[in-house]
Amino acid sequence: MPPWLRIDPDLVVFLFTAGKILVAGPAQLRRNLRFIPAEYEFEEVSPPTLTEKQSEFFGSFDQKLVEMNYRPVCTYRIRNYGSNLIRLYLNPADRASCKVMVVETQVNVAGVATSSNSSLVALRTEFTDGKSLTTRSMRLKTVLDQPPEYIVQECPNVQDVQDVQALKKRHDARASTLGVPVAPAASPTRIFEFYQKEHRRFSEFQAERGTYLRAHGGYVVGSKAHWRGIRDFLIPFSQRFSILRLTLAALIAVGLPSLTYSRLVPVVVQRFYSSGLDPALIGAVVLGSSYALAGVAAGLLLDRNGFLWGFLLTFVGVHLVTGWWSSAIPFGVIAGMASHATAQFRKRRQLVLRTSSAP
Repeated sequence: MPPWLRIDPDLVVFLFTAGKILVAGPAQLRRNLRFIPAEYEFEEVSPPTLTEKQSEFFGSFDQKLVEMNYRPVCTYRIRNYGSNLIRLYLNPADRASCKVMVVETQVNVAGVATSSNSSLVALRTEFTDGKSLTTRSMRLKTVLDQPPEYIVQECPNVQDVQDVQALKKRHDARASTLGVPVAPAASPTRIFEFYQKEHRRFSEFQAERGTYLRAHGGYVVGSKAHWRGIRDFLIPFSQRFSILRLTLAALIAVGLPSLTYSRLVPVVVQRFYSSGLDPALIGAVVLGSSYALAGVAAGLLLDRNGFLWGFLLTFVGVHLVTGWWSSAIPFGVIAGMASHATAQFRKRRQLVLRTSSAP
């Protein structure tokens, strides 16, 4: 039988996992996603009440934005929708507002609760014809539709506070072609009124498109959006990612197990051949360790789709370099699990919304 026709445990486990996601994914997403209220409950937050980590997070942006003549107008949260913290900045000589937001997401899978932070920097300009331009740094690809009057520029690789100025330059370049800008709301009361109106309009648009379903007092995310999320999870190239980080992850995740398999394992097996220990077991432990380390590297460099990237880079990449071979041990799955665990650990370490010091 040709080697490529042999049943590979790695492939079996991966296909089983993918199938389980396809079958159980929509129900799992429905359990984890929150109800979307028809009306937001805005709560202004006094800066002295922020935790040390929250103050540090916003303080880094305060310092950078004041150099651009932007100053904080208000810090607030939406009490009845998720865990989030938002600070809005204005420049009295500029029509573009700047919003810095951090959102904590909690997901429970098979009884295991995980938390992660996603931060967002968004510049926004309104125009006299009713259109708006938003330039933002959102990494995660949205599963919702954008209303035609909303023009959005995505800059997912702008995550460092030092990149805000580059984000502003890109925003200004596009805004200069769109028409006459209007001044943004400048007081907390006006800001809350503006975003309440935006929320109503955006939610109704999603309901018309089928990505939201109307429910008593608000909305729930529809199956159309759920399937988009599953598609984006199973097709990693549908997400936004850094080419540089992907290249580095690929070099490590493919190179380390390939070198271990072709160079290190034969030497280790030879040395332990007459030691009384099982040389095959020793070789498997060494090779498995290299796959785990490759997965850790992928998880550190690619914080989205950790399991999928860890598996694909090692399973496909290593076989392309070393040729086809199979083992009773699913080494690619080991790499995928290590990648996923590392990415989750990294996200927990970055949490800024928690009031305690727990990781």
